[in-house]
Amino acid sequence: MAYVNKQHYAKPYMWLVIGLGLVACTYTVGGLRVGELGLRFALISVLTLCFGSRVVVQIPRVKGQISVSDTFILVALLLCGGEAAILLAAADAICSSRRISKSKLTIAFNAAVYICSTFLTVWALRLTVGDIKMLADSSEPSRYIIAVCVMALVQYASNSGLVAIGVALKAGKPIWQMWRQNFLWTSITYFAGASTAAVVAKLMHVFGLYAFLAAVPVIV
Repeated sequence: MAYVNKQHYAKPYMWLVIGLGLVACTYTVGGLRVGELGLRFALISVLTLCFGSRVVVQIPRVKGQISVSDTFILVALLLCGGEAAILLAAADAICSSRRISKSKLTIAFNAAVYICSTFLTVWALRLTVGDIKMLADSSEPSRYIIAVCVMALVQYASNSGLVAIGVALKAGKPIWQMWRQNFLWTSITYFAGASTAAVVAKLMHVFGLYAFLAAVPVIV
């Protein structure tokens, strides 16, 4: 009976996350300054959507994936601002989800998860270190290290947590068990991705777009 009851909450939970994603996306669009994006964001977006989401790490025993596009999105976050990164995360999630699922609900849920997790990451950074776009120019290593840790931790906790709850409800299993068995190890990926993004963002700030192009083969 408990198995049936948990499954009963799976779809309402997915719709709840989708609703939160829509709210976050609407709020983000309202704060976006298109004129400030520029060529740098355009290049990062093209590489993210065309190549980033195609290189993935499969989560064992679960229909879930983590793509290196997460690193590109964090680069966009550090260099182009929170709003740009949130919308890029949404676009990337839709593109990558369409390759692994035909369900519109699943595609919308995956996009909402990425929107929510990136939204939380953006605001966690703003609350802890202030203006995100000033980080790459910061002369304080400790501030940059704190930002990397916050990015990785919040992105990991929110992303894996939201997905783990959905998968656990669908499978009728305890949420903690599902998260521990299938998502705990992925923390390494998030911290590695955040660290790589921080290095690339710093190099791009100093050397320009060529630094990003040179780093792409290493990231992929």
